[in-house]
Amino acid sequence: MPETRPTRGIVLLLVFILIIGFAVTGAIARGYKARQRALAERWFARGDRDLAHGDPARSVDEIQTALAFAPDNDAYRLKLALALMRSGKLDEARVHLTSLWEQRPGDATVNLQLARVMARLGDTEDAIRYYHGAIYGVWEDEDPLQRRDAARFELANYLLTAHQIPGAQSELIALAAELPPTSDQQTKLGDLMMDAGEPDRALAAYKNARKNDRNNAQADLGAAQASFALRRYAEARDYARLALKVKPDLEEATLLDRQAQLVLAADPYASGLNMKARAARAQAAYETASDRLDECLSNRTDPALETLATQQKTDFTHIRAAKLQRDPDLLDNVVHWAYHVETASEGVCGAPTGVDAALLVLAHGTGAR
Repeated sequence: MPETRPTRGIVLLLVFILIIGFAVTGAIARGYKARQRALAERWFARGDRDLAHGDPARSVDEIQTALAFAPDNDAYRLKLALALMRSGKLDEARVHLTSLWEQRPGDATVNLQLARVMARLGDTEDAIRYYHGAIYGVWEDEDPLQRRDAARFELANYLLTAHQIPGAQSELIALAAELPPTSDQQTKLGDLMMDAGEPDRALAAYKNARKNDRNNAQADLGAAQASFALRRYAEARDYARLALKVKPDLEEATLLDRQAQLVLAADPYASGLNMKARAARAQAAYETASDRLDECLSNRTDPALETLATQQKTDFTHIRAAKLQRDPDLLDNVVHWAYHVETASEGVCGAPTGVDAALLVLAHGTGAR
């Protein structure tokens, strides 16, 4: 039976009504989602602001509210983990970060935050693993190389704090190979190299820093300290004086300059000395150590010091520079006796000062005990 015009009209009307209904429903849904997004952004902005202003506990509540409106926003979840960390809720932060890491294991930022959490939880092995994940991961910043170097610096510092010196040395050596010689981070590298017991590499870093900035007093001071540790006392003095030219009130440089001068003036084995000058310095070292020994024994008893006092009475009588000049073997014995007095008295009579301190430096340089 042929379809009548009224029936066809009704169908078209129904279709039109359905289209309008879908459009209205879509508009309502879009409006709802837009409102949800706006609420999420508003609460997140509050949380971000409170976190920046030092109120992580409030920030946690606000960012959790933001996530209730935008549960799939990874940036919010990452910021929540940071707020939890700063609130001291490390286990909760670890849970959030681990969930993010499982989704994005190559994300350098997630790895870095997870490394920090594990470090604070005392899990050194996992902290190191995640630090490496940050170093070799994908950074979404404008300067990924700079962020990578910063993460390696942080790892090296963490390893030093954890007394894992070989690991710290490895990271710092890798940094030294990667950092441009003109980097302003060279001074920081030198400082950490010194902490890691690598004065030679520290000196190289400080020299790089000085090339980049001749008015870098901290680099000059670092170079002085590294040179002193390497027993290059003249270099140490010169670098300390360069630091003082830039910053005259730098107390550490003043003290290092004085100490280097004392060591240089006290050393009986300094290069370029004739036998007469060598003997005069040996006699001076002997007299200084004798006074130190007498002072120590007048206040306390100590078997090692008493043995050295007995040796003095037995082996060293009427020590004069002229006698030492004629007898090189006696000169050596006198100098080494003085060094032993300084090392033996260090832990018994307190830290020495002046020439005694200079002789102690020389004693440690020769391995005297």
